[in-house]
Amino acid sequence: MNKINGIQAKNYILRTLEEFPEMKIIIKLIKYILRINCLNETHSGGVGSFLIFNLVYAYFLYLKRISNGKNWFKILVGFLFFITLEKFF
Repeated sequence: MNKINGIQAKNYILRTLEEFPEMKIIIKLIKYILRINCLNETHSGGVGSFLIFNLVYAYFLYLKRISNGKNWFKILVGFLFFITLEKFF
């Protein structure tokens, strides 16, 4: 309680989303997919929002450049491929 970490994390997330506004759509899609499969509750072993944010951010850093004209489906499939490959390394 009364920890400053939460405020710092919020500011970090807001700055990152300003830098990569495309992340919002991918995060929402991932959260929706997890929710319909009942994998969004952390207390039952699901994936939380902060972890999703960090995974998507790592993928966007991996891409190095994102343009507004990108196909969202290709970015989503690329992200899913990215996290799948990470399991093997």
